[in-house]
Amino acid sequence: MAEENDKPLDQQIKEAELAKLKAETADIDKHSKQARVMGVPIVQIIFGGIVVGFVLLNYILPLVDLNKEINTKEKERAGIDYSLKEIHLIARGDTLQRRADSLQNVQTRLDALNDSLSRETTTLEQQKKEAQDELANIQRRIGSIIALNAQKQKILAITDSLEIRVKIVTAFGNLDSKQYANVLQQYQMIKTNNYYDRRLNPEGKGIANQFQPQPGDSVIIDAAIGLTWQQSGSGYPMNYERAQVYIDSLNSVGFASSKDWRLPTLEEAMSLMEPARGNRDLHISDQFDEQQSYIWTADKLSASSSYAWVAHFVNGSCDISDVINVFVRAVR
Repeated sequence: MAEENDKPLDQQIKEAELAKLKAETADIDKHSKQARVMGVPIVQIIFGGIVVGFVLLNYILPLVDLNKEINTKEKERAGIDYSLKEIHLIARGDTLQRRADSLQNVQTRLDALNDSLSRETTTLEQQKKEAQDELANIQRRIGSIIALNAQKQKILAITDSLEIRVKIVTAFGNLDSKQYANVLQQYQMIKTNNYYDRRLNPEGKGIANQFQPQPGDSVIIDAAIGLTWQQSGSGYPMNYERAQVYIDSLNSVGFASSKDWRLPTLEEAMSLMEPARGNRDLHISDQFDEQQSYIWTADKLSASSSYAWVAHFVNGSCDISDVINVFVRAVR
């Protein structure tokens, strides 16, 4: 049954009519045989043949026409299918053509964009080159400025060195190279600490001393730098060798209960130097005895030199000496 249902409708109708005609023919044959057997008159047989012919004309011819119509329809259907395929192919061809045109337009735009990017790239490369050239020019100018600044610094250093040399030579006279080196070192110490010196550093402000006199001990403590000074010192000036003897005598008797007294360094002695004169016309605090208006220091021009540094509170400066007698103010 499934195979019959799969057949075309017109074929199923055709087969059904043929089956019906075969059944009627078989029935006529059956009746004809019975008539011959029963002696049916020839007229009836003829009549039966006429009926069969009529039946054949009424059923066979329409089937033939139907078959022709079916063939015609099949041809028309094939033509329609062909036309549909042709239309489909034409439509697909149009679609493909439109896509091709669209792709061509996209390609054209891409080509235009590539041309634009190429021009912009060329412009950017040119701008980059110009920027690099300008940077190179700036770097050369900076290099020139740096070189000029270096030369300026050298000139300033030379100028400062000359100014310092003028100050030192003016203050101390002609010195050999070793003496000059020592004086220059002390000059730099005075400048670094901002100590006042009338000749070497007249703009110096000194330090903020914190003097604390100790009752009954004849000493003054400077809490600012942690030094203890004799309030007075030696009662008379002496040469450098006698100054060392004086220090030894202080330690031997345990002056102010201490045995570590010594000559101050020039840096320590200059810490007592004040820019302004006090009530006794000295550049030192009035809390110290005015008799020791200038004092020896432990610093010498060299280990073998006979010249040693002296702090002058009378004229507010430091100097070097080897022959004069100078007071002593010990420190610890």
